[in-house]
Amino acid sequence: MRKVWLLALGSFTLGLDAYVMAGLLPVVADDIGTTVSLAGQMVTVFTLAYAISVPLVAGLLHGARPRLVLLVALAVFTAGNALTALAPSLGSCWAHGWSRAPGPGCTRRCPPPPRPRWSPANGAAGPWRW
Repeated sequence: MRKVWLLALGSFTLGLDAYVMAGLLPVVADDIGTTVSLAGQMVTVFTLAYAISVPLVAGLLHGARPRLVLLVALAVFTAGNALTALAPSLGSCWAHGWSRAPGPGCTRRCPPPPRPRWSPANGAAGPWRW
């Protein structure tokens, strides 16, 4: 149970980020001098970058130590959020949305595919036959 808290924290912050951002759109739009609908595109940009980065990150970091990957992922996500909070314009908010998306993508790494039942690593004598 102790080792799951980091993964739970990453999942919680990812989910919370999207919901909190939706509620703050009028404030953010007023702060950077744009419309609410354009400020809402920050969520779209982040989600698109997240969808693109998850398979790439999963493939690139397949053999890495999970604990280190999760710590770096949370650091990237936190730094990206800090840069987004300090962004002076809509374009820089979008750019920081792209920069913070790989962080949560690291928490969603895909496990390796299971070995077939007939593989020698599972102790079977050979391939399955009719």
